This record gives sequence, C-alpha cells and structure tokens, in this order.
Amino acid sequence: MLNFVVSFLAVILQTQSMATPISIPKVDVAGLVFSKEPGPDIAEPKGDWAKSSLPIRLFLEDGPVLAGENFSAKAGLAWSTQALLLRVDVIVLHPNESDDTDNLFNGDSIEFFFRQPGTALDMFQVVVSPGITAEHPAARVHFFDYRAGPPHENAASAVFVARERTPQGYRMTIGLPWSLIKVDPKQGELVGTRFTVNHQEPGFARSRLTWTGNEETNEFWTPQVVKLDHVAGVLKPLRAWMTWDSDLLNGKVFVTANPELAGQSVGITWGDHSKSAVKLDLDGARSTAQFGLEGPPAGGSEANPEITIGDQTLKVSTPDIKALRVARFLSGGATGGRQRADHRLVPTLLPGVFAGPKFPEVDYPDRSYAEKLVGPITVKATYYDAAGNEVSRGNHPGRYVAKIDVSASSATFTTYRTLFRKPDDWQGEASNPVVAAAAFEGKLRPGSRPDAARKAEQDTTHAIRKRIGAQVKYEYAVKTPTDYQPAAGRKWPLIVYLHGSGGGDDASWPNTRLTDGPMGTAHRLDNFPFVVVALRSRGGWFPPAVEDVIDEVESKFEIDKSRIYLTGFSMGGFGTWNTAYDQPGRFAAIAPVAAGSGDHALMPLLVQLPAWVFNGGADNTTPPRLARGAVELLKSAGGNVRYTEYPDMGHTDALRLAYAEAELYTWFLQFHTKL
Repeated sequence: MLNFVVSFLAVILQTQSMATPISIPKVDVAGLVFSKEPGPDIAEPKGDWAKSSLPIRLFLEDGPVLAGENFSAKAGLAWSTQALLLRVDVIVLHPNESDDTDNLFNGDSIEFFFRQPGTALDMFQVVVSPGITAEHPAARVHFFDYRAGPPHENAASAVFVARERTPQGYRMTIGLPWSLIKVDPKQGELVGTRFTVNHQEPGFARSRLTWTGNEETNEFWTPQVVKLDHVAGVLKPLRAWMTWDSDLLNGKVFVTANPELAGQSVGITWGDHSKSAVKLDLDGARSTAQFGLEGPPAGGSEANPEITIGDQTLKVSTPDIKALRVARFLSGGATGGRQRADHRLVPTLLPGVFAGPKFPEVDYPDRSYAEKLVGPITVKATYYDAAGNEVSRGNHPGRYVAKIDVSASSATFTTYRTLFRKPDDWQGEASNPVVAAAAFEGKLRPGSRPDAARKAEQDTTHAIRKRIGAQVKYEYAVKTPTDYQPAAGRKWPLIVYLHGSGGGDDASWPNTRLTDGPMGTAHRLDNFPFVVVALRSRGGWFPPAVEDVIDEVESKFEIDKSRIYLTGFSMGGFGTWNTAYDQPGRFAAIAPVAAGSGDHALMPLLVQLPAWVFNGGADNTTPPRLARGAVELLKSAGGNVRYTEYPDMGHTDALRLAYAEAELYTWFLQFHTKL
C-alpha cells in the first residue's frame, strides 16, 4: 500500500482578508548579542514577553497528529530596534534532533521564514536545532538564502539564539538582525514571515506546527504579512483542517482552539451527514477535537464540512476527493522514473513467464479497491511480438509486449508490460519476464551492462510504441548561432538541455525555452558557437525519447554528430545521468547540474565520457554530498570528471551560476566522439 497520508492543511474561512497585515508589538529587551555562536552561555534577552508580544497558540498541523503532551507549542512574536524576535515554548516528550546539519528540520527544530511583501521568490529561511539532547548539546543554525544576489556572509552566526531545557521540552528565543532581513525597523514597516516547529517522534514521520497568521493556506512562498507596531493584532481563536486516510476512502476533521475554549461543544455537518457534538479537550498548549468522516461514493464529492461552535458556523476547506482519487487511480499507469504506484492499482498479467500460445489474462490485484475510487473499470490488453506485430496468440517462444488500456468514467490510462513465452525445455528465470526475455535473447552474457534486462525492455517497448504512434514524444525549441546558415557546409556542435521540474508547465515553458540554462546563454551572446536544443517535459525524462529529439534535430540542422553535449538541471540533471547511461557513446561530454548521486551501479558505463558536475554547497533539494559521491565514484572507476561546488549557494543558484561559466562551453569543445 502506498505508505503516505494525503493531507490538506486549511483553516476556516476568514473574515479578515489574507492581505491584511497582523500587527506585532515592539518590545524593549536587553541582552541581544549577535557576535557569539549559539550555546548554553547565551542568556534569554530580558523583556516582558507576556505583555509585549503577539501571543500565538494555534498552528496548522501537518504529519502525524500527536497528543499535546507529546508535542505542542506556544509562541510570541515581537520586534525591537535590533531584530525581529520569536520566542517559542515547546512541549516535546521525546526530543530527537537531526544528525545532518544540512537537514536540521528533520528533527526537533524551528524554521523561521522571511520574505519582503510584494517581491517574487525573495525569501530566506533560518533553521535552528535547540541542542537539548545528549548527542547534540549545542544549538545549531542553518541558513537557506533564496534571494537574488550574493549571499549574506556568516549569516548563520548572525542569528541570535538563546535556549534552555524545560521540564516538558525546551524554550528558545531567535533574533534575526535587521541587517540580515534587510528591513528598516520602524513603525508601520511590513515584513512577510512564518515559522514552523518540527518534531519527529520515533517510529513516525515528521510532525510540523506551522504558524501562518490568519492566512488560509500554508504556501511556502506566501508567508503572513506582519506590521511593526506598538500593539499586538488579533488572531483567530479557532482553526480546523481535514486529512484523508492513505486509502482516500475516509477522512478526519481536526479542530484546534485556544486553551480557554476547552470544554465547549463543537458539532459538524458534512453534506447529508451530521455528527453529534464533541467537547474541546485541553491538550497541551491548546484545546482539540476531531471527527471521523466516511468518504463519498466513487465519483462523488461533498460540500465542505461545517463546524458549529456556540452560535457560529464555520466552513472547513477540504481537498477535492474526486481529483485525489482519480490521481491515485492513474498512479497504476506510472512505470519507471521516480513515480510511485499503489501496487493494488497496477494491472497485472500473471504469470508473466508462461507456457503455450495462450496469453495470460489481465486484471487488477484489488479490483474492488480500484472501483471504490473511480467506479466500474474496464481493462483491455492488446499484444505485440518483439518485432511490433499485433498478435492474438504467442505462437513462438520469446518476448511479447502487452498494451493495457484501463478506463473508468472519470479517467483512462495506458501502460505496457513485458511477457515471455518460455520454450518447453526452458531452465532459466521462471518468474520475471523482463529478465527471462533478455536471457533468452542472449543479452545477459558475462560482461553485459548491469541494466541489460531493463534496457532491452525499454528499447523494445519504445520501438513498438513508435510503430503504433503511441511513443513518449517531447516538444523542443532550437536556437542557432547568429552566423548559422543551412546547407553552407559547416557543421555545428549541439548542446542538449533538459530543464528541471516544472520547467515544462504551460506557465513556465515560454520562459524556459528562451532563458533557462544554456538556452539563456545562447540568446544573450551573438557569437555563441553552438546549436542549442531545449526539450520540454511535463514530468521526468525518458532517455529513448530524448534521443529521438536528437535524431530529429540532426536531420533538420547542420549538426556535428561527433560534438553533442548533454546537460540538465535538477530533474534534468537526473535525466542527464540516465540518458548518458543509456547511450554513453553518443555524447562527447555531459554536465549534470544539481543532479544528485546518479546510479552507482551504472557509473562505470561513463568512464570514457567526460563529465563536469555542479552543485550548490547549501542545496537542500539535491544536497552536495550526493554530487560528491557521484564524482568520487566516477573518479575511482577511472573517469574524466570535474566538480564545482558553489559555497553557501542553494538549488536554483547552481542553475544560474553553472550556465554562466564561460569555461563550461570551452571545456565542452575540447571533446568529441569517434564516429
């Protein structure tokens, strides 16, 4: 079963506009020292927090919902002439701090986010681990800067941190100096901020308590706007959100309220369903209640639940259960790549290794579950031999491919499966048709590539899909040099660029095709000596389809086939590794950017292929240790590899900086393949 809980965090509909700032008061404090590393010798700043801060008791909760005695928090937000100040009291029964400084948020920690209102992607993030466990006796700070321009030097050490162990957990004060936030601290000034308290209970996924003010959603790039003021604003006393269980069949509504509301009755109405009232129970630093809800029938949806407390009726925003169920159903067609499918929804052909001419029948491991999601379904299989001919019987031993069409009233998908008809005297693989077919075809001899069976399946299926006009196919954009002339006799080197996740979306592609990666360089420089092709994907990169684009570009443009260079960022960096593994002899050099560790089993395939790997030193999406591991593995195998790591730079910084390296392009031109 797909092991996650689909969770949608939402608060009750607000009477206050999302754009309305919340006032935070000025507090007179003494003892703020920004020149020391955080440690036990840093005393709490002196000030009247009870009277001079915005009191925060309610949070959006994500991940496992724990009892308040295990994990809860209350906080105060204020400002001084020196800094923006956050004080948090955390109840945590089992403290558990991350060993990884780059990922402090995976244990007990506080994340403090900032963004200038009205700016795009101008955000930074401070993560502080309190240092209250025996393994980690000192506080640690990690800084992520998503803002344009050079990073702030020594940003982590500029943060004020004071913390102490309490009988029930810990108390921590974080001060962000205005020089770091780049705000002039005066009354009326606006700052975008939010914070998250993290905890990972042993045996559970991470739990998060996120304060977003009176905002309705927990959007990463849209924190609550606060106003520096002399008085505290007003926060909503009640919040509610809904989660669906991992099967998407039933759900729960959680209500959290200020502690003084404990004992009051809360009722819920959802469509035609009514629930008896329950009382808010005092639970740590807040009061809570919850309701279990039975999901609608397949294909149906319900109105938002309504919470009743006293004479008020409050609506709870809920995820679109019909859309979620359709997406889960469609996961059954996800094969390969980084997509995950619920095994109950993957059509099966059993046995995959079969005897005699009759093909096995196709069905679902759990048809009843699939139909609870989307209603009645039909499944049809069409069979092809290894040459791509449609057949109704497997008359000869060998590889076959089944095209499986699955349809319901709300969604359809097509997937492909390999089958193997074994000879009567077959003594080989008896359960895995992919391995059995490759062995039968002689592709698993000693010295074969490690992924020979997978590649044989991939290439055969792709060829069949091309023959029937159903192949994966990428749109692309081409930029030629200023002095490029067709049929002039001159052949040009080609750079193939694979963008990152989201770059192929409708809103992003018009910009990606002109400015992303080497395409941006080609448009800026009149004498850029390459033809550049940028491919478009809506999710993941499939090596044979990338190679089809290269074939097409070669047929339409004057391309030097000995000088084809492959590069990509993030998802495209993963695609760079995978496409290079697939056809290592086709490329003269590769440049994966923020591309993770690659596939260690396949890295020896690239020993003869020059590679230049780039990564940000503060990249939390693809941590630099993964890139370093790939580089060391390739070096130890005898490969020609360079590595550039940008200190204190994040994920998208690597995109910007790597393709601005003029040396990258001269380095490319040193290499060519033997045709």
